[in-house]
Amino acid sequence: MESNQREFSVAFYHFPMYDKEGNYIAPTMHLVQMLNDAFGLDSKEVNAVMDSVGKGYYIGRPDDRSDANFIVRFTKQDAKDVVIKNAFKLKDYQPHGKPISIDHDMTEKQRKEKGKLVAAIKQMKKSGQEAKLYWAGSRTGYLLNYDSTKYMADSDFVKNVLKDADEPRKRKKGQN
Repeated sequence: MESNQREFSVAFYHFPMYDKEGNYIAPTMHLVQMLNDAFGLDSKEVNAVMDSVGKGYYIGRPDDRSDANFIVRFTKQDAKDVVIKNAFKLKDYQPHGKPISIDHDMTEKQRKEKGKLVAAIKQMKKSGQEAKLYWAGSRTGYLLNYDSTKYMADSDFVKNVLKDADEPRKRKKGQN
């Protein structure tokens, strides 16, 4: 799927396929339950989000048939925004012992780039610098936001942060 087709899509990780008794749960039923229980949305807000669900499908293989990754393509940006904005509330929502996590639906390349950016942010925090991830849209993906400037994963700035993180390890290996 091209990144522009992912614009209104959200990826749900560890999305339950079955209830505690092993019965299949329709994804829309579980999505409504999550919007109510985890996000605390009222019925009007839940209906607005559900009315804009265009398509949903499982991807990959579910581990131990209890959960899987699930993509929801919304027809309206507002509905996607509600879900993404409330994603932090899923931290304690664990219908099967694993928290459900949500992110923008990304290409494989974008997921790898996000991994590099997260590693750079962790390294920067170790040295007392404040940096954050910034979602720049489905075509660009995530950027690193540092000191009011946004950097792509393949920028010299990010490469240098990651290179500086590798230097102590290389020196340590060379001393052995």
